[in-house]
Amino acid sequence: MNLLPLSVSGRPLLTPVILLLVALMGSGNHTYGQELRHEGPGTFLTRASAMRLAYSKPFAGEIEGSHENPQGKIEELAATFDGDVLTLSGRLSTAYPVHGVAAYNDPEHPRGDYDAVGFTADVDDQGRFELKISELRPGACELRLFGCLTTGGTARWAYQYQVNEKGEPTLNAFARPSP
Repeated sequence: MNLLPLSVSGRPLLTPVILLLVALMGSGNHTYGQELRHEGPGTFLTRASAMRLAYSKPFAGEIEGSHENPQGKIEELAATFDGDVLTLSGRLSTAYPVHGVAAYNDPEHPRGDYDAVGFTADVDDQGRFELKISELRPGACELRLFGCLTTGGTARWAYQYQVNEKGEPTLNAFARPSP
């Protein structure tokens, strides 16, 4: 399996190699190991998926607090748009430390998660993050944010928003998470 970053500073890193590979946590379960069997280019793990798996039991072992329901809130959330990048910044407040934010931007059409694009952001010691989302497509979208805790769990928030024909998102949609 190939481990390649999908984004640098929130912008997608598209190289000819990545364009040939399939993300493992998407439809990559069908292509896993192809490169070893000389049947195809193979599969890679996105940064967003790797961030969610980093503290999971198979990789990190038994972790204190791993059996508790991860809860938290996003405070001081601000959304801005500059040219072609939506930036969300805020502070995560959780019972356990957060090592990063994984986000999936999922257009309404076509249905399903396979077309969701993943993005990541680091979280500082105070829980602050700045997440940059690009590749916005016109129409209805859902942005799912996961605060990745050092216990292996994730606190989740979802935001429904629209992108107009000019590629501009509705920023007021990020005032509070969708139910």
